[in-house]
Amino acid sequence: MKPINLFFFFLFLLSPSADDVEPTALEAVCRKAAELVPETAAETYSFCISSLSPAAGNKAGDGRSFAVLASTLSNANYTHNLGRARELLTDGSGLPEAFRPAVEACAAGYRDGIQHIGRGIASVESGDVYRALFHLQEAWKRAVACGEGLNAGGGGGGMSPWLSKENSDALRTIGLAIKLTLLLKL
Repeated sequence: MKPINLFFFFLFLLSPSADDVEPTALEAVCRKAAELVPETAAETYSFCISSLSPAAGNKAGDGRSFAVLASTLSNANYTHNLGRARELLTDGSGLPEAFRPAVEACAAGYRDGIQHIGRGIASVESGDVYRALFHLQEAWKRAVACGEGLNAGGGGGGMSPWLSKENSDALRTIGLAIKLTLLLKL
C-alpha cells in the first residue's frame, strides 16, 4: 500500500462510528421533549430538529436557549398569522362574510398571543419557568380558540380553508416551545 492510502485507511479505522458519536445538545433536548408525549414522539422529535436546526446552526446550546429559540419562532409564526388574518379582513380578499367573525377572533387571539409569548420569553430568560409556562399556555389557548372558531365559522361545521394551515403551524410551534420550557423544570 502506498503511504497516503495507508494513512486514509488508518484514519477510517480510527474515526468514530455513528454509534460512538454523542448526540448534539439540540438532538438530546429534542429527544427529551419528544418523550413527554410518547404517542407523538417521532413527530415531535422530527419537528423539533427541523424547526430549530436552521436557527441553532452548529452552536452549542442548553435547554434554556432552545426554549427561547422555540418561543421566538412561535412569536414569528403568530406575527405572520396576524398579518395574514389582517390581509384576509381587507376588502377584496375573497373571505366569505360568514368567516369574517372567526378570522377577526383569530387576529385578536394572535395579537394577544404575541404579547404572551414575549412575556414567556422574558420569563424563561429570567429563570421564572412557571410564569413562562403560564404565558406560553395562554398563547397556545389563543391558537386553539382560533382553530375552533375557524372550524365552526360559516355554520358549516367543516374545516375552514381560511388560516387553517397557518393556525396548525402556530399550534405546533407553541406546543414545542411549551415542551422545551417544561423540560427546564423536570
